[in-house]
Amino acid sequence: MSEKNIKLSHQHEAWQLRLHRGDKGCFAMLESALERVSITTRLSRSAFGFYENTPNPPSSDPIDLDHKEIVRETKAALEDEPFIIGITGRSGSGKSTLAKKVEEKYKSDGFSVTTLSTDDYNRGKKEIIKLTGVDHENGEHINWDSHTAYDIDGLHWDLQRARWWMPTIGKRKFDFATSEGIKTKEFLEPAQIMIVEGIMANSPILREDIDMHYVMSTPLATCIGRRVVRDTFGRVVSWSAEEILRYQLEVAELEYRKRLR
Repeated sequence: MSEKNIKLSHQHEAWQLRLHRGDKGCFAMLESALERVSITTRLSRSAFGFYENTPNPPSSDPIDLDHKEIVRETKAALEDEPFIIGITGRSGSGKSTLAKKVEEKYKSDGFSVTTLSTDDYNRGKKEIIKLTGVDHENGEHINWDSHTAYDIDGLHWDLQRARWWMPTIGKRKFDFATSEGIKTKEFLEPAQIMIVEGIMANSPILREDIDMHYVMSTPLATCIGRRVVRDTFGRVVSWSAEEILRYQLEVAELEYRKRLR
């Protein structure tokens, strides 16, 4: 029998994430006293083995990124406009919230700001199936966190046009209800400050585009807990809490760590 605490929760959120291996198989358990959430799901032995070999977490909470400090730092480095800021981290780490605060602070200081989410450059279910050959109809799962699932080249060229103050027709959006990407009739407007937030914001393709990059260090337990609450109560998605927990541990976290290399 083996049990492992993967990572500490955020100091303000009492999430606890444990992995357990016993005679009846491997299981992941996510609990939160504050949110009154308790979820257990079966985990593959290969996934359990991955975390079993992960070093123990630090004994203290990571330091949160402060939007005022980001604005101060980026203003000091601002020479040419547009200036592009990247914010990345795990799903549920608080990227969108931080990006919004940075945007609001810059706007209050008189700057024009455009924020882009890498989520909106997701290719969508139909195109991902076509590109990867996954047999979704017969139960194979789509890897929504792989680099293949995103049109990062498209985001790169949108940012390149913004560098030359050229608006792009067909601003992108991702429809979580249909799992498909759409191009709207809106313009993607260049601005003095461009913010790119999302799990793909640290893609190698975007390194020449982003002037300053920030990584959210929110612990894994907190991120998964937030995503379970968000996707089961806030978004129209078809996944259960158990499926979200299993996907985050078996697929999303492994893809996230690849991008940190």
